[in-house]
Amino acid sequence: MKMHPYLAKNETIDFFVTQFPGGGQRGYATVLLLDWFEKQTGLPTHQLCPYVAAGSVGILIASALYLPHPKHPDAALMSAAQLLEIFPHIASKIPQKPAIFTNKNDRTPFADIIGLMIGDAKLKDLLGTVFFSSHEIGGTAESYKAFAKIVNPETGEATYRGSPETKMLDYALGATALHSIFQSHKGHIDLAYADSYATHLYIMSNLFPRDAKGAFIRMGNFRNIGDKLSKPLHNGGIKHLPELLGGISDNSYSQTLEFARTLFGDPRVFNLEQEITRDCPEQPTTKAHIATKVQFDKIRHMMERYIKDNQQILTILSNSLKDNALKRIEKCPETAFGIPSIIQEFPLPDIPDMNASTPKKPVYHFTQTARAAGKLVRGAVDLSIAWANSGQPTKPSPPANNDDIETPLQNKGPQ
Repeated sequence: MKMHPYLAKNETIDFFVTQFPGGGQRGYATVLLLDWFEKQTGLPTHQLCPYVAAGSVGILIASALYLPHPKHPDAALMSAAQLLEIFPHIASKIPQKPAIFTNKNDRTPFADIIGLMIGDAKLKDLLGTVFFSSHEIGGTAESYKAFAKIVNPETGEATYRGSPETKMLDYALGATALHSIFQSHKGHIDLAYADSYATHLYIMSNLFPRDAKGAFIRMGNFRNIGDKLSKPLHNGGIKHLPELLGGISDNSYSQTLEFARTLFGDPRVFNLEQEITRDCPEQPTTKAHIATKVQFDKIRHMMERYIKDNQQILTILSNSLKDNALKRIEKCPETAFGIPSIIQEFPLPDIPDMNASTPKKPVYHFTQTARAAGKLVRGAVDLSIAWANSGQPTKPSPPANNDDIETPLQNKGPQ
């Protein structure tokens, strides 16, 4: 394996900025990486990675690992190992098939279990600097909404994007409201697959002196390669919308990496995202809503192999994260984001059906394809008639009310 230039020179890194990307059930891979880093270093994630940009499921991961325990405010709600234990059960509460025409999927089971995990914690309670975002429907030029708790590394003073008193549960539900799975939450939806994290990275890097050397880690999961080269994208057409969304996601992914290389320098960008091909039977699916035991077993097996293949670089990277954290704690304890600097585990909240052998099949509130297609055709005919009679298209019905609110790492997976 080619040694990373910065690692070869033992260059001192003054700070690390980390990204927890979206991806639904693929976030399990991110948690597996974080669990490995915690076990290697003996430090909790919020101290190893105190400057984080999170999207979609990444916000749920950050909520679990960066919010304080209600009875032990110096410790996180749980360790990465504990999050691994409950992650598949949380994912099982997501409808296992997207809505097609009218999205009336019930968010309640998912919201209830996230509520048990997060509780009444607020933005101001986060143990570190955490950025995340959602899309406000109808906001146009102001539709991109960034929220954050930002901790000054020298003074420990906190500033905010968004209200510090807003419950993290609201932020989490809005930023995970993927349009094909859930309706909006308080007017916000999840468009993390189309986001660039440039703003977050830029603001966090500016917390430090200009001569400070930073590095970027995409604590990634996995994605298919080849979509951008596939015939559907070359030929176009509305029937290839899934491929187009995949292309948008790839574009966002590559934009973030390119900006990080520009900001920190290519040698200090660590992309831990795996790139896998569609035709390998051993690989997990990249569909965000699939939450079966087979899927999670495949993810775990894939990540164990990835960590083994990249053991040398990941070990040196974990040592760098640990050294950086210990120096920060010694220099400025008020910004250590939790003392003592050890992993602490406390009993998890009682989660209903935690030991159920299989999750209940969700109820999907959409009509059969043929009936829905018929309604769509009739609607188009009615619209055409209205247009012909009045010269103006019929105005659409108002929306339903909402709830209120490359590096030398071997990124190639099984081929």
